[in-house]
Formats: sequence, C-alpha cells, structure tokens
Amino acid sequence: MTNSIFLAQLFGLFFLVIGLALLINKNEYKTIVGSVVSDPSHVFLWGIPVFALGSLLVLSHSQWTGGWEDLITLLGWAAFLKGVLLLLFPGLVYEAIKKAHKESMFLLEFSFSIILGIVLVYFGFMM
Repeated sequence: MTNSIFLAQLFGLFFLVIGLALLINKNEYKTIVGSVVSDPSHVFLWGIPVFALGSLLVLSHSQWTGGWEDLITLLGWAAFLKGVLLLLFPGLVYEAIKKAHKESMFLLEFSFSIILGIVLVYFGFMM
C-alpha cells in the first residue's frame, strides 16, 4: 500500500465520521464550538496539534503529481497553514470564529467534511 492510499483511507474515514458526527450531534457541536470561542487561549491550544499534523503531512507527503494524490498534499498544507495561523494569530482567529459561528457555517462544515470523506474513501479503498 502506498503512502497516498493509506493517507486517503485514514483521512477519508476521519472526515466521513466527523461529518456524520457533526450532522447527528448538531447541538453538542455548537456547544463545543461555543466553548472554543469563549477564550482565545483555546484557539492557541488547538493550533498545536493542527500544526503538528500539518507539519507531518507536509514533510511526508508533499507530492504534486497532478492526480488525486494532490488532495492529500493540499490537506497537509492547509493543516500546516491553519496551525501557523492558530499559533501566531490566536486573537484574530478567535474573532473570525466568533463572527462565523452561524447556522450557514455549520451546514458548510459538515457538508464539506462528508463530501471530502467520500472522495478520499473512494480513492483510498476503491482505486
């Protein structure tokens, strides 16, 4: 199994389950996000694992092939940059989260997660 296939399986299942969990547990999710936006230090703390995961992905899978594998690379760079933003600018991110904490963002988040999960599961398990 190649690195790309393994990562597609891992992140495909992750995003699919997370998206379904958001859909099923909508009220609990809103409570969790509410607690995150209650204190900017929580934003900083979330930056540590996000940055670590992004760094690992960028260092282990920075392959631009022109194929579906680019999605894994893009995820790695997105996590890396998000981690950097969370760590360097927690106050700015905190304010952005407070403003974006709306019903429409919830719909976008769980839809994106489920669709991304399905796409990655397809490439990870069906290809």
